[in-house]
Amino acid sequence: MPPPPAAGRGKKPTKAEIEKRKQEELEKQRQEEERLQQLQEEEEAKLAEERRKEEEEKARIREIENSRFDEERTNLRSILAENEQALQRLAENQLKENEWYRYVSCEKMVDPRNAQQLNSFINVWNEQTGKRPIQEILKECKQAEELLQDIASISTSHTEKPSLLEESRYEEATKSLQKSILDKLDAATLHALKTPEDHMDEEDQNIKVSVKSEEVKFKLWGNVARNPR
Repeated sequence: MPPPPAAGRGKKPTKAEIEKRKQEELEKQRQEEERLQQLQEEEEAKLAEERRKEEEEKARIREIENSRFDEERTNLRSILAENEQALQRLAENQLKENEWYRYVSCEKMVDPRNAQQLNSFINVWNEQTGKRPIQEILKECKQAEELLQDIASISTSHTEKPSLLEESRYEEATKSLQKSILDKLDAATLHALKTPEDHMDEEDQNIKVSVKSEEVKFKLWGNVARNPR
């Protein structure tokens, strides 16, 4: 009589059962891989949708900013054009007013558009280096300042747009006149300091000079007293 089967031992699986279990495990593994693949695809699709919306929003903002920039640029160009026209009218009116003022005041007019007149005025004025009253020097400085205004008005005028040669001549004349004005005022200051008796204040015995014209103001104070008060 054969011995009874040992306790705790099951029936040995057949080859078919082993193959079935193997297929079931493979099926579970396949389903899990499909689930993970689906989750990954869903996550990628979600990120792609978010990126798409983000790019659309950026494009929308850029379009708004570009539109606003174009509008602001158009407005700015309009303002600049208006300012340029206003400046042109101002320069032309200033030139006409200066010419009319000198005409009615019977002053000798220097037309900066006339190279000979302009150069002659500058050369003659630079040659006047002798000692002269401050009032006379300031009057000449006033004429030079008016001439500088005329040059500036012509340079910015569109109706009398200067050529490159004329622009160079105006620039050179402007620098020369500005330097001459400073040189004349320096010479007047030196002359006043060398002749303190002509400008002495009787009360405190100090040099006091105060002279002005429409374009230039000249003031000078100097302490020459031994016991200033």
